[in-house]
Amino acid sequence: KIAACPAFLNEICQNSSVDLYLITGRLKDKDKGPYPPTPKVEYFIDGQTGLCLAKREYWLGVLGSGKEEELAKETVVTKIEKRPERISLLSAGKTRGYVEELANLKEDWTIDVLSINQEIGDQEFSVSK
Repeated sequence: KIAACPAFLNEICQNSSVDLYLITGRLKDKDKGPYPPTPKVEYFIDGQTGLCLAKREYWLGVLGSGKEEELAKETVVTKIEKRPERISLLSAGKTRGYVEELANLKEDWTIDVLSINQEIGDQEFSVSK
């Protein structure tokens, strides 16, 4: 359980009441797995809604940097929409790259909810386009 809101989550913490938990995953063997090696991933979960409010991916540190791992990519929720159906959904966020290979990754995103537990008409949404 996280006692205080980390600085990178200030936007969501100021606008919503959150109860944060940190879940960290690590590779057992850093020489195995995907390339580039992602030895650590952090998930910040809101205990009240069950939503993942942030995901931080770390890569192995650049040779000679003195860091074993460095923040490579971060996805952070900036807004939660509370629906009348007593459901909380992510509605806005941002994704940023921090390593040289992901330097141009600067996405701000929004989610538009079409319906909840209802059929969606074929005219509204088509995956074949």
